[in-house]
Amino acid sequence: MGWVINPEEYWLSRGKRYLHEFSKRSFSEKQYVQKQEQILIKFLKTLNFESVLDVGCGFGRITKLILEHFHGAKIQAIDLSPDQIKYAHKYVNDPRASFFIGRIQDVAVPEGKYDLVVAVAVLMHIPFEEVGIVLKKMVKASRKHVINVDWYMAPGAVSGGYCFAHDYASLYKDAGAQFDKMIPIPRKPVYGVSFGLDSGFRIFKKKEEMQCLWHATRKKVLQ
Repeated sequence: MGWVINPEEYWLSRGKRYLHEFSKRSFSEKQYVQKQEQILIKFLKTLNFESVLDVGCGFGRITKLILEHFHGAKIQAIDLSPDQIKYAHKYVNDPRASFFIGRIQDVAVPEGKYDLVVAVAVLMHIPFEEVGIVLKKMVKASRKHVINVDWYMAPGAVSGGYCFAHDYASLYKDAGAQFDKMIPIPRKPVYGVSFGLDSGFRIFKKKEEMQCLWHATRKKVLQ
């Protein structure tokens, strides 16, 4: 399965500098983030919602994105990093958003409080033994819709020590939700060149990674 580090410790540390890192991302990364956001917003426009819970909000990127496109939305957002929440207040700066520090695993979530529960690039950082608990909390909090956007490859794989590929369709069903669809967000393939005394000059194609958007609804939509 590869080497694994504690994702929470990693993000508590990286949260201090993540907004700065994000602002310095490469041109290709900016393009991919834009593609991710475009697909998310396009899909959200097919749904009806006002109240939103943003799980693992970080510095508020998705919170701000939703508020910019859905003027009737009100969002509560949670993240385990105090530094990220501090940045989120300034980055979003909107009275329709409220932020609090915490782990979704520890929060007493009122059942069916939110029309939409969303987590972008969050569940991929939850270990296998905890992701079911997190997803059940998300489904419980939702009145209608649950969406996650995460890195995808064969379930059970680990990459980079703090990324996990989960079987979200099965997890939603186990959490009592009706799995609806998965929308791929593929990266463009990356090509490179190498030269070796034995192998000579060659052009290679790096394996394409992707994220996907998963959508589920409560089996019984609460009124």
